[in-house]
Amino acid sequence: MLNNEKVLLVHPLGYKYRKNSVDISRLASVTPPLGLASIAAYLSQHSINCEIIDCYACPDAEKIIKDALLREKPAFIGFSCATSTFLDGLTIAGYAKKTPS
Repeated sequence: MLNNEKVLLVHPLGYKYRKNSVDISRLASVTPPLGLASIAAYLSQHSINCEIIDCYACPDAEKIIKDALLREKPAFIGFSCATSTFLDGLTIAGYAKKTPS
């Protein structure tokens, strides 16, 4: 059963421009996007439990997201999505769709 009082917000990873290069964005981008933080603040002010998972700041983001989906069973999942992150966002949405409610 879904938890109607829980929202999960995700900042997906982008892609590497070059296959074997260092992903500098993962080192430099360790704060959630302002949009997600603003949404989380609004939800919190209205007594709605919200969690942000910033894939740039997580060493094993895939496991953390799957664990959060199974543990929390959020009713809603929001994504910060840009051109470079939409494929990872689609993958995460697929995990959510396959997670039993």
